[in-house]
Order: sequence, then structure tokens, then C-alpha cells
Amino acid sequence: CAGGGLCRIDARYGSVLGGNTALGLGGVTYAPGSADVELVNLAVVEYNSAVSGGGVVYVYQGAFSIEFCHTVQFNSAQFGGVAYSGELGRTCALRYSELIYRNDADFGGVLAVGSAAGEFLEFTDTAYVVDNSATFSGGVVYFASRAVLFMTNVRNVYGNSAVGDPNSYGGVVYAATSTSAGIVILSYLEYVGGNRALGGGGVVAVDQVGAIV
Repeated sequence: CAGGGLCRIDARYGSVLGGNTALGLGGVTYAPGSADVELVNLAVVEYNSAVSGGGVVYVYQGAFSIEFCHTVQFNSAQFGGVAYSGELGRTCALRYSELIYRNDADFGGVLAVGSAAGEFLEFTDTAYVVDNSATFSGGVVYFASRAVLFMTNVRNVYGNSAVGDPNSYGGVVYAATSTSAGIVILSYLEYVGGNRALGGGGVVAVDQVGAIV
């Protein structure tokens, strides 16, 4: 997906997107410019990987949305086991899923956002976010930008971790915002338990500048 435009994978009636690998960025889709990426109506997204970032999706200045994908599991990368945005410029979202399970990365077991100024990152309307992990920080979400993260209407968030290093932070969310303010908004989470981080913040950690609401 070069330049601008839209890259959309829509299975309509559900299918499996699995076993794809990239030696660099984006195990399934790679959008180095301002293109947007949409993954919609997949039954299972699993066992995709990228060495650098975005086990499934990588965008640079575009937006990504992963919606109505029932199960997203066993994806991995260095940054963002499922999706990585190098420079969050517009809303990026993972929503309307049933199970987000055992995705893994060094930073951001599920989602990671790079170090530029950003807007909104949405992780919403999901039933189970379970056993995702980061070696260093952000067992589920890692962001290093002036962004607002909305994690809302997620019913069960448990067993997520950042335990690979004594300085691992944020078992669920880590906002590495030492130079620009980031905001983490958590609401309507029914059960949050058993999340761990060795360095601190079993659920959320914010580095120096930011806010948790």
C-alpha cells in the first residue's frame, strides 16, 4: 500500500488470515506513506509476524482499523504484535472483536504507536483481552506520542503482562510520553485482573508527562 489511498481486506462472511511473515514491517499489510489500512469481518487473525513492527498491520502516517474480527491471536513483532503505527496522524482503532489473545511484542503486545504527535487511538467494544504480553512495556498497548488512548467497553481484561525486564512497565498500557503529554482514558471495563508488570503499573503506567482518567 504505497502513497495514499486505502488498503482494505474484507472477508464479509469470515475467514482465516494467518501464517504471514515479514522480515521488516507489516506481516500482512505494509503502508509506508499516508495510506489507510482496514481489516474487516475476519473470523480469525492468527500466527502473523513481522521482525520489526506490526505483526499484522503497519502504517506510517495513515490510519488503521481492525473491526469485526472475531479472534485475533498469536501474532507477534518487535513493536505492536498486531498493529504498529509509526507516526499516528489520524484515528487508529481495534474494535468490535470477541477475543484478543496471546499476542506478543517487545513493546505493545497488541498495538504500538511511534514517537510523533498523534490524535486518537481506540481500543473498544471487545469481550476478552487475555494473556497478551510485552517483553519490555505495554502488554497490550504501547504509545510514545501526544495521543489520547480510549480503552472503553472492554468486558474482560486479564492475564496481560510486561515482565521480561525489571524495568518493564504497564501490564496493559504504557504511555512513554516523557516529552509530550499523553492521555489514557479507561471506562466501562467490567473485569480487570491478574495483569502484571515487573517495573510498575500492573494495569497502566505513564512516563513523566500524561494523565490517566
